[in-house]
Amino acid sequence: MKSNSNSIARKTVLAASLLLACVSGAAQDSPDVAADAGSSAVAPEAVAAVERMQSYIHGLKAYAVHAETTEDEVLPFGYKLQGNQNVDLLVQLPSQLRVDISGDDRDQTYLLDGATFTMHAKRLGVYTQAPVTATLDQAVGKLLSDGVEMPLIDVIYQGTKGTLLEGARAGRVVGESRIDGVLCDHLAFRQATIDWQIWIAQGDQPLPKKLLITTRYEVGDPQFEAELTWDIAPKIGGDSFAFKAPSDARKIPWEKGAHSTADATGGQP
Repeated sequence: MKSNSNSIARKTVLAASLLLACVSGAAQDSPDVAADAGSSAVAPEAVAAVERMQSYIHGLKAYAVHAETTEDEVLPFGYKLQGNQNVDLLVQLPSQLRVDISGDDRDQTYLLDGATFTMHAKRLGVYTQAPVTATLDQAVGKLLSDGVEMPLIDVIYQGTKGTLLEGARAGRVVGESRIDGVLCDHLAFRQATIDWQIWIAQGDQPLPKKLLITTRYEVGDPQFEAELTWDIAPKIGGDSFAFKAPSDARKIPWEKGAHSTADATGGQP
Protein backbone atom coordinates (compact mmCIF):
# COMPACT_ATOMS: atom_id res chain seq x y z
CA MET A 1 0.00 0.00 0.00
CA LYS A 2 1.41 3.36 -1.03
CA SER A 3 0.92 6.64 0.81
CA ASN A 4 2.05 10.24 0.49
CA SER A 5 1.60 11.19 4.14
CA ASN A 6 0.69 9.62 7.45
CA SER A 7 -2.83 11.05 7.32
CA ILE A 8 -3.38 9.75 3.81
CA ALA A 9 -1.94 6.40 4.86
CA ARG A 10 -4.59 5.96 7.55
CA LYS A 11 -7.41 6.78 5.13
CA THR A 12 -5.97 4.60 2.38
CA VAL A 13 -5.66 1.53 4.58
CA LEU A 14 -9.30 1.92 5.57
CA ALA A 15 -10.33 2.29 1.98
CA ALA A 16 -8.27 -0.57 0.70
CA SER A 17 -9.61 -2.96 3.30
CA LEU A 18 -13.24 -2.09 2.63
CA LEU A 19 -13.36 -2.37 -1.13
CA LEU A 20 -10.37 -4.51 -1.97
CA ALA A 21 -10.83 -6.02 -5.44
CA CYS A 22 -14.47 -5.02 -5.54
CA VAL A 23 -14.40 -3.76 -9.10
CA SER A 24 -15.07 -6.21 -11.91
CA GLY A 25 -11.85 -7.52 -13.40
CA ALA A 26 -9.63 -6.42 -10.54
CA ALA A 27 -8.42 -9.89 -9.67
CA GLN A 28 -7.31 -10.51 -13.25
CA ASP A 29 -5.65 -7.14 -13.82
CA SER A 30 -3.95 -6.65 -10.43
CA PRO A 31 -0.65 -8.09 -9.21
CA ASP A 32 -1.06 -10.90 -6.75
CA VAL A 33 -1.11 -9.89 -3.11
CA ALA A 34 1.49 -12.51 -2.30
CA ALA A 35 3.84 -11.03 -4.90
CA ASP A 36 3.62 -7.62 -3.22
CA ALA A 37 4.59 -9.12 0.12
CA GLY A 38 6.94 -11.77 -1.24
CA SER A 39 10.17 -10.06 -0.22
CA SER A 40 8.97 -9.12 3.26
CA ALA A 41 8.46 -11.00 6.51
CA VAL A 42 4.72 -11.36 5.99
CA ALA A 43 3.58 -14.81 7.11
CA PRO A 44 1.99 -16.91 4.33
CA GLU A 45 -1.12 -17.49 6.45
CA ALA A 46 -1.59 -13.72 6.78
CA VAL A 47 -1.32 -13.30 3.00
CA ALA A 48 -3.78 -16.16 2.54
CA ALA A 49 -6.30 -14.47 4.85
CA VAL A 50 -6.08 -11.22 2.87
CA GLU A 51 -6.42 -13.10 -0.43
CA ARG A 52 -9.49 -14.92 0.90
CA MET A 53 -11.09 -11.60 1.80
CA GLN A 54 -10.11 -10.12 -1.55
CA SER A 55 -11.57 -13.00 -3.51
CA TYR A 56 -14.87 -12.86 -1.65
CA ILE A 57 -15.38 -9.12 -1.98
CA HIS A 58 -14.40 -9.32 -5.63
CA GLY A 59 -17.39 -11.59 -6.23
CA LEU A 60 -19.90 -9.10 -4.83
CA LYS A 61 -21.86 -7.04 -7.35
CA ALA A 62 -23.64 -4.83 -4.81
CA TYR A 63 -23.14 -4.19 -1.11
CA ALA A 64 -23.46 -1.65 1.67
CA VAL A 65 -21.02 -0.89 4.48
CA HIS A 66 -21.62 1.11 7.64
CA ALA A 67 -18.44 2.27 9.35
CA GLU A 68 -18.19 3.88 12.77
CA THR A 69 -14.81 5.54 12.94
CA THR A 70 -12.62 7.43 15.38
CA GLU A 71 -9.45 9.32 14.51
CA ASP A 72 -6.90 11.00 16.75
CA GLU A 73 -5.68 14.52 16.07
CA VAL A 74 -2.53 15.61 17.88
CA LEU A 75 -2.46 19.33 18.70
CA PRO A 76 0.52 21.48 19.74
CA PHE A 77 2.07 20.57 23.10
CA GLY A 78 0.95 16.95 22.61
CA TYR A 79 -2.77 17.36 23.29
CA LYS A 80 -4.64 14.52 21.57
CA LEU A 81 -8.28 14.87 20.52
CA GLN A 82 -10.47 12.12 19.13
CA GLY A 83 -12.95 12.79 16.36
CA ASN A 84 -15.94 10.59 15.56
CA GLN A 85 -17.50 9.93 12.18
CA ASN A 86 -20.04 7.60 10.59
CA VAL A 87 -19.67 6.55 6.97
CA ASP A 88 -22.33 4.73 4.93
CA LEU A 89 -21.20 3.29 1.62
CA LEU A 90 -23.43 1.81 -1.08
CA VAL A 91 -21.95 0.20 -4.20
CA GLN A 92 -23.60 -1.25 -7.28
CA LEU A 93 -21.33 -2.37 -10.07
CA PRO A 94 -20.36 -1.50 -12.66
CA SER A 95 -20.55 2.26 -12.11
CA GLN A 96 -22.66 3.43 -9.15
CA LEU A 97 -21.51 4.62 -5.74
CA ARG A 98 -22.95 6.54 -2.79
CA VAL A 99 -21.10 7.69 0.31
CA ASP A 100 -22.86 9.49 3.19
CA ILE A 101 -20.64 10.97 5.89
CA SER A 102 -21.68 12.47 9.21
CA GLY A 103 -19.56 13.39 12.17
CA ASP A 104 -18.05 16.04 14.37
CA ASP A 105 -17.02 18.29 11.48
CA ARG A 106 -18.70 16.87 8.39
CA ASP A 107 -22.10 16.24 6.84
CA GLN A 108 -21.57 15.32 3.22
CA THR A 109 -22.85 13.09 0.43
CA TYR A 110 -20.96 11.86 -2.60
CA LEU A 111 -22.73 10.25 -5.55
CA LEU A 112 -21.72 8.50 -8.75
CA ASP A 113 -24.76 7.61 -10.86
CA GLY A 114 -22.91 6.30 -13.90
CA ALA A 115 -22.84 9.66 -15.68
CA THR A 116 -22.26 12.37 -13.08
CA PHE A 117 -20.27 12.75 -9.87
CA THR A 118 -21.91 14.95 -7.22
CA MET A 119 -20.38 16.30 -4.01
CA HIS A 120 -22.88 17.88 -1.58
CA ALA A 121 -21.65 19.72 1.53
CA LYS A 122 -24.82 20.09 3.58
CA ARG A 123 -23.50 22.39 6.31
CA LEU A 124 -22.21 24.83 3.71
CA GLY A 125 -25.37 24.52 1.62
CA VAL A 126 -23.41 23.99 -1.60
CA TYR A 127 -22.83 21.23 -4.14
CA THR A 128 -20.67 20.67 -7.18
CA GLN A 129 -20.87 18.24 -10.09
CA ALA A 130 -18.68 16.85 -12.83
CA PRO A 131 -19.38 14.49 -15.75
CA VAL A 132 -17.95 11.01 -15.12
CA THR A 133 -18.91 8.27 -17.57
CA ALA A 134 -16.79 5.23 -16.86
CA THR A 135 -16.67 2.04 -14.84
CA LEU A 136 -16.32 2.51 -11.10
CA ASP A 137 -12.57 1.93 -10.98
CA GLN A 138 -11.97 4.30 -13.91
CA ALA A 139 -14.23 6.95 -12.38
CA VAL A 140 -12.46 6.76 -9.04
CA GLY A 141 -9.07 7.05 -10.73
CA LYS A 142 -10.26 10.25 -12.41
CA LEU A 143 -11.65 11.69 -9.17
CA LEU A 144 -8.41 11.02 -7.34
CA SER A 145 -6.44 12.71 -10.09
CA ASP A 146 -8.81 15.69 -9.80
CA GLY A 147 -7.94 16.04 -6.12
CA VAL A 148 -11.13 14.64 -4.58
CA GLU A 149 -10.62 13.44 -1.00
CA MET A 150 -13.27 11.41 0.80
CA PRO A 151 -13.37 8.37 3.06
CA LEU A 152 -13.36 5.07 1.19
CA ILE A 153 -12.79 6.43 -2.29
CA ASP A 154 -9.09 5.53 -2.08
CA VAL A 155 -10.02 1.93 -1.53
CA ILE A 156 -11.58 1.37 -4.91
CA TYR A 157 -8.41 2.57 -6.57
CA GLN A 158 -6.15 0.70 -4.15
CA GLY A 159 -8.28 -2.41 -4.50
CA THR A 160 -8.09 -2.48 -8.28
CA LYS A 161 -4.33 -2.01 -8.11
CA GLY A 162 -3.97 -4.74 -5.51
CA THR A 163 -1.65 -2.70 -3.28
CA LEU A 164 -3.01 -3.45 0.18
CA LEU A 165 0.13 -5.32 1.28
CA GLU A 166 2.58 -3.32 -0.79
CA GLY A 167 5.24 -1.98 1.52
CA ALA A 168 4.42 -4.42 4.32
CA ARG A 169 7.62 -5.27 6.16
CA ALA A 170 6.06 -7.77 8.51
CA GLY A 171 2.70 -9.39 9.07
CA ARG A 172 1.21 -12.25 11.00
CA VAL A 173 -1.98 -13.85 12.24
CA VAL A 174 -2.29 -12.80 15.89
CA GLY A 175 -5.13 -15.17 16.74
CA GLU A 176 -8.91 -15.25 16.94
CA SER A 177 -11.23 -12.58 18.30
CA ARG A 178 -14.94 -11.79 18.29
CA ILE A 179 -16.11 -8.50 16.76
CA ASP A 180 -19.81 -7.76 17.14
CA GLY A 181 -20.36 -11.43 17.94
CA VAL A 182 -18.55 -12.67 14.82
CA LEU A 183 -15.46 -14.88 15.16
CA CYS A 184 -12.61 -13.24 13.24
CA ASP A 185 -8.98 -13.79 12.34
CA HIS A 186 -6.92 -10.98 13.83
CA LEU A 187 -4.07 -9.90 11.54
CA ALA A 188 -1.30 -7.38 12.22
CA PHE A 189 1.03 -5.70 9.70
CA ARG A 190 3.91 -3.25 9.89
CA GLN A 191 4.99 -0.73 7.26
CA ALA A 192 7.63 1.99 7.30
CA THR A 193 5.60 4.55 9.25
CA ILE A 194 2.38 2.79 10.25
CA ASP A 195 1.23 -0.35 12.03
CA TRP A 196 -2.20 -1.64 11.08
CA GLN A 197 -4.47 -4.40 12.23
CA ILE A 198 -7.48 -5.95 10.58
CA TRP A 199 -10.07 -8.40 11.84
CA ILE A 200 -11.51 -10.62 9.06
CA ALA A 201 -14.58 -12.77 9.67
CA GLN A 202 -14.12 -16.51 9.55
CA GLY A 203 -16.51 -18.77 7.66
CA ASP A 204 -18.05 -18.36 4.23
CA GLN A 205 -18.23 -14.52 4.38
CA PRO A 206 -14.65 -13.37 5.06
CA LEU A 207 -15.40 -9.66 5.36
CA PRO A 208 -13.29 -7.11 7.28
CA LYS A 209 -15.03 -6.27 10.55
CA LYS A 210 -12.58 -3.91 12.21
CA LEU A 211 -9.51 -1.84 11.39
CA LEU A 212 -6.95 -0.16 13.63
CA ILE A 213 -4.15 1.97 12.19
CA THR A 214 -1.38 3.46 14.34
CA THR A 215 0.90 6.16 12.94
CA ARG A 216 4.43 5.67 14.21
CA TYR A 217 7.05 8.37 14.73
CA GLU A 218 4.40 11.02 15.40
CA VAL A 219 3.85 12.60 18.80
CA GLY A 220 1.16 10.65 20.62
CA ASP A 221 1.12 7.74 18.16
CA PRO A 222 -2.29 8.79 16.73
CA GLN A 223 -4.71 6.03 15.78
CA PHE A 224 -7.55 5.53 13.37
CA GLU A 225 -10.18 2.89 14.21
CA ALA A 226 -13.22 1.69 12.29
CA GLU A 227 -15.82 -0.98 13.02
CA LEU A 228 -17.63 -2.21 9.93
CA THR A 229 -21.09 -3.65 9.37
CA TRP A 230 -21.74 -5.23 5.97
CA ASP A 231 -24.89 -5.87 3.98
CA ILE A 232 -24.21 -8.03 0.92
CA ALA A 233 -27.82 -7.88 -0.28
CA PRO A 234 -28.71 -4.20 0.12
CA LYS A 235 -32.03 -2.73 -0.93
CA ILE A 236 -31.30 -0.39 -3.81
CA GLY A 237 -34.04 1.92 -5.02
CA GLY A 238 -34.35 3.85 -8.22
CA ASP A 239 -33.18 7.01 -6.48
CA SER A 240 -30.36 5.52 -4.40
CA PHE A 241 -27.69 7.14 -6.57
CA ALA A 242 -29.70 10.13 -7.78
CA PHE A 243 -29.17 13.68 -6.55
CA LYS A 244 -31.97 16.19 -6.08
CA ALA A 245 -30.63 19.55 -5.02
CA PRO A 246 -32.35 21.08 -1.98
CA SER A 247 -34.11 24.36 -2.73
CA ASP A 248 -31.66 26.28 -0.55
CA ALA A 249 -28.50 24.64 -1.95
CA ARG A 250 -26.18 26.63 -4.19
CA LYS A 251 -24.28 25.03 -7.07
CA ILE A 252 -20.63 26.01 -7.34
CA PRO A 253 -18.16 25.33 -10.18
CA TRP A 254 -16.16 22.13 -10.27
CA GLU A 255 -12.50 22.88 -9.63
CA LYS A 256 -9.76 20.28 -9.83
CA GLY A 257 -7.65 20.00 -6.69
CA ALA A 258 -9.98 22.16 -4.60
CA HIS A 259 -12.09 19.53 -2.88
CA SER A 260 -11.12 19.17 0.76
CA THR A 261 -12.65 16.83 3.28
CA ALA A 262 -13.96 19.24 5.90
CA ASP A 263 -17.08 21.40 5.75
CA ALA A 264 -17.62 22.55 9.30
CA THR A 265 -16.38 26.10 8.98
CA GLY A 266 -16.23 26.90 5.31
CA GLY A 267 -14.18 26.38 2.19
CA GLN A 268 -14.74 23.98 -0.64
CA PRO A 269 -17.11 21.02 -0.19
